[in-house]
Amino acid sequence: MALQCPVNRMAATSLNGTFHVGTIWDTVINRLHALGFQSEIVAPRSLVMRSSTLCLSAVWRTYSYEIDVRFKHAIDHEEISLSDMMLAAHLGEGRPPAVFQAVDDERAVELVRQIAELLITHFRNIIEGDPNAWTSMLANVADQQFGEMNRSQSAPFRAEAADAWRAKDYETYVRCMGKITDELSESESARLEYARRKS
Repeated sequence: MALQCPVNRMAATSLNGTFHVGTIWDTVINRLHALGFQSEIVAPRSLVMRSSTLCLSAVWRTYSYEIDVRFKHAIDHEEISLSDMMLAAHLGEGRPPAVFQAVDDERAVELVRQIAELLITHFRNIIEGDPNAWTSMLANVADQQFGEMNRSQSAPFRAEAADAWRAKDYETYVRCMGKITDELSESESARLEYARRKS
């Protein structure tokens, strides 16, 4: 027998007037109930669901219109955002949005439907409590965040090197790119070798 969501259907104010409590969360609730989650908090702008291994919390923020989804593991209490999971799994073309944004109820319902599909399609093993999948995702998220930190720290060197390359100032190019050799692509490494020969 499927667990029924304890949704209070009283009207509540939204950006566009009124909607019923739980309306935007229904897709996620139904999909996760089928995978053993139980609803703990269901409100117009927030949702908390829990399984034996994970806690999912979702908030639709009024000031930024963002729908932020986070997971916390019951044993190690580590927390990961859905956005970080998407980045670590290399989903989407380029970088996915930091968070999902909805300025009205219709868009929020559509985004929550997309979130539910993402969870089931790409992160089902985590949702179902596979400890290896969770540990692997934690490592992937940490690697992704470390890589982003390195890229942001190397940005000034890359900018100065780009200017130096255009000016054919190979000595400056070698000095700048030499500081970030571990992060260079194959073409950047070849360009660095060329600049070393010219300087």
